[in-house]
Amino acid sequence: MNKLTLLLGFLAVGITSHAGAEVEAGMTGSILLTPADLKWVPMERPGTEMALAEGDPAVGPAHFYLRYQKGFVGGEHYHSGDHGGWILSGTVILTVDGKDTRLPPGSFYFIEARKPHVAKCDQGAVCIMTVDVRERWDVIGVPASAPVR
Repeated sequence: MNKLTLLLGFLAVGITSHAGAEVEAGMTGSILLTPADLKWVPMERPGTEMALAEGDPAVGPAHFYLRYQKGFVGGEHYHSGDHGGWILSGTVILTVDGKDTRLPPGSFYFIEARKPHVAKCDQGAVCIMTVDVRERWDVIGVPASAPVR
């Protein structure tokens, strides 16, 4: 198992890499995961967990899953790089430009670098989404009175 470090806000979070990433003979260059293969690791924010699929989000491009508990409400934040993905379960509510958008399973989202937003999970079910980052993953909190430029 590899230990990775994820910068979440101003705190580093250790995550454990996927144990099933060992590549079988004849499958070089492929990663095939089932839900049972995912290793969920709590993040600094209560109610959030991450499961790594590929890459190292602390240093560059990566694919991973985020899981929010029912009723989770994250603070306003942004990321240094673009990110996007798909909602797999639950209803994620993204607030962008002051507008809430409800994203049920099967929905896609993409948020450009430095775009402030808030992520929430509806009370109905745990929310699971994929995240694709093209650069290092960070989470930068937005003070209530500070505009992002």
